[in-house]
Amino acid sequence: MFFVEVSDSSDQKNMQKVAVDKHELPDLEALHDVSQPKSKIRKIIERMEISADAKALLFSLNDKVVKIGKILLPVGRAILGAALELLKLFPTLSLALILSKFLPLLLPAWLVKIGVVGLISSFLTLLGLYLDTKNIFKDAIKVDSQLSAAAQKMAALFFPKEGVEHAT
Repeated sequence: MFFVEVSDSSDQKNMQKVAVDKHELPDLEALHDVSQPKSKIRKIIERMEISADAKALLFSLNDKVVKIGKILLPVGRAILGAALELLKLFPTLSLALILSKFLPLLLPAWLVKIGVVGLISSFLTLLGLYLDTKNIFKDAIKVDSQLSAAAQKMAALFFPKEGVEHAT
């Protein structure tokens, strides 16, 4: 068991220590690779046709960072960056719909411990209301199994790999 430091902003102020078992962590390098620039994600969120409350939750997620040993991981940008990678695979779908399929898959213990899951569940509640009122789910029926498989593959980045030693 060791401690990771968690912050709600990239300036690393007010870091909170959270105990995490080293074997719970994924390949941090792979997560860092999938993260996107903060400004790019911010612009995409601003253009989304969702409520201001849902946007605020995504902005909060975008700011979430963890420090594991000497590694600073922008975990929120990794999550949203992974969703953007899925959007490249399914360009006819909206990012809101991609997030509705992808975010529920992110429940590894370490994300629960650092408080990211609370943001995700709050966002999904608002997102579900939006998607239901816009009747967007019908667009996903055609690609549901393909999207589910791709989302599961992308979500696997956030889970530990057996036999992989993580840098700390």
